[in-house]
Order: sequence, then C-alpha cells, then structure tokens
Amino acid sequence: MEPTDMSGGMERGNTYPEWTKSQLLLLLIWKQLQKAFDSGESELRVAVRRAGGEGAGVQLGYTSPVSVSDEIPELERGGEAVAVFERLRKEKYLLGEFGRGGPYTYETPVLYGLSTKGMVEIGKCPDPDKRLAAAFATAYRAIEQEPDIPDPEKKEILGTLEKMSSRANNVHGLGEAVLQGLSQGT
Repeated sequence: MEPTDMSGGMERGNTYPEWTKSQLLLLLIWKQLQKAFDSGESELRVAVRRAGGEGAGVQLGYTSPVSVSDEIPELERGGEAVAVFERLRKEKYLLGEFGRGGPYTYETPVLYGLSTKGMVEIGKCPDPDKRLAAAFATAYRAIEQEPDIPDPEKKEILGTLEKMSSRANNVHGLGEAVLQGLSQGT
C-alpha cells in the first residue's frame, strides 16, 4: 500500500472504514514519533482520556500535543479514537510502555515505535512474506551465476530454492514465522 493512500485501497465505496481508521491512526502516530525523534526525544507520550462525553480522546505528544480527533476526521468522536487506539495496542501494532492498562479514566502510555506489524500496515516496512520471497529470489540468482558449484549440486540447490520461494509466495505468514524464529536465535 502506498503510505500516502490511507484508504486501504477502498476509496470507492469505503468498504472497510474500520481498517482505514486504524491505518490513519497508525500513520499519525508514526509521523508524531518522527517529530519526537527529530526534536531529540526517544519516545512519544500519549494521553488517553476515557471520560464520558466530550472529554474522551487521545492526544499525541507532550510539549505541543496533537488531538487525534482534530487530525483525523474519521475519528472526530473522542471515544472512538480511544477505542481504535486500544485495539491497536491490544493487537500489538504499537511498541511502548502501557502501564497496567484497564478501564482507568486517564492514562499516559509512552510509545517507542510501531511494531513490524504496524510498519507493514502503513507501508513503512515490506511485508515479511514478500521479503522472504525476495531473499529466495536473490539467493537463486547468486547460486545460478556461481561458477564453482558443480552442475548436479547447483541444480538440486536451485530446485530447493524454487520450491521454498513458491511456498513463501503462497503461504501467508511464513515470512513472519521465519523472522520470529531467527530473532529467537534458535
């Protein structure tokens, strides 16, 4: 998805408005994180107000906070902005310190960034499945051009890489599983 197109490819008919709201909030959080980093901060402070009525909402930033409801018309209702933020937190799109969580009236989590899942969602990081398939394609080309590998062995390796690339292209979630396995140092 193109990062500037946060419609989720649904500009006609707006078939997935809830998904679009999540993407818009992720993109706003990412932009505010970049501003915080540019000003020398290592985190983005967030204020979550669950008070009823017009008091509910989410603000991003500490010195000059930005109201999510003012920045994203689709989340102009403060309570809905809180609900979308909570969904992103629970679904692990955000990295940070959230405290105990729960139904408190006021909470101030600290965000350090978006998870890989969050970055993929807004187009700031390639999909792990596509990355894995691209890695197999690169390895295939390198081995194909390697003159020091005997032909029978090269043919076997290339056949294996071709099968692995096919799996990476056709099995959703395989790239993420491989990345998780690599990060665990097994």
